[in-house]
Amino acid sequence: MVIKMSELKKSILITAISFVAFIILIILLKTVDVKDIYDAKEVGLAGFNKTYYKPYNKTIDIISDVIFYLVIAFNVFLIVLAAMKMAKAKSIKIDAKFYIYFGLLALAIVLWLVFDKVLEINTRPNIIDGKIEGSFPSTHVFVTTYIMLASPYLFLKMEGNDSNKLDLEGVITIIFMVIMCAMVLLRLYAGVHWITDCIGGVLLGIFIYGLFYLITNIIKSKKSQE
Repeated sequence: MVIKMSELKKSILITAISFVAFIILIILLKTVDVKDIYDAKEVGLAGFNKTYYKPYNKTIDIISDVIFYLVIAFNVFLIVLAAMKMAKAKSIKIDAKFYIYFGLLALAIVLWLVFDKVLEINTRPNIIDGKIEGSFPSTHVFVTTYIMLASPYLFLKMEGNDSNKLDLEGVITIIFMVIMCAMVLLRLYAGVHWITDCIGGVLLGIFIYGLFYLITNIIKSKKSQE
């Protein structure tokens, strides 16, 4: 299968635009309209973020956590699926997309630790359990965004033009997009994130997905030239 150059350009654009937008957002949050609002300290783009504020809602927070855990459980399923394929083939050689996907998921975890433990861009709208915590970007949102965008490629391993597979991919993609959007809304309504936290989460998730899309396209392009 020949990968058109346009596909490579598309993956490069997705990766580059999402990364640049994410960096610009960070710069804006640290320099523009930085104020203490509600329980949060030094929130950037304060006026914009104040347009949607909700008091902390523990029930909604728990619901979003449950959905997030289900998303992680789906990843565990993919790991089991990959292990079964390796066991059946009696080899560690499986589709390269599995290695790329989980490698980038590891990168997502590293980025989460960096923003959670090292860099504090924004703090949560409400004090939870007596603690002022960093909130940018939303981990739930950026991890869910990456998984929901990238995992259909693994789940279905789209290699041919089988119409049934194409129909199934469309259904799964729609379901995953609904989950992704629901996560954004739930985190906002729970009062644990600002709008910019969720925007940052989406951008970071798209960036990591862009890397996945780019690397897989480069590998396919090289194989098609062999």
